[in-house]
Amino acid sequence: MLELVYLTYIETNPVENKRVRENYSRLYEMLTVLSGSEETADNLMNHVSAACSEYECVAYMEGMRVGARLTMELMKD
Repeated sequence: MLELVYLTYIETNPVENKRVRENYSRLYEMLTVLSGSEETADNLMNHVSAACSEYECVAYMEGMRVGARLTMELMKD
């Protein structure tokens, strides 16, 4: 259920902004130089993006759990 909430959230609230795009562009440039080819850099960026997306999803769901626990604690009294 939390995963569905997360997916709905990212569809309606994109987190990409100018700063994120700039950081990804610099990372891509460095990977291209280090790997020597755009194909390898693309492959590495796909892995980096997947790892970041997975981490973001896990962090979002954990934040929701903490928020739910906090709400339950506050409602006890």
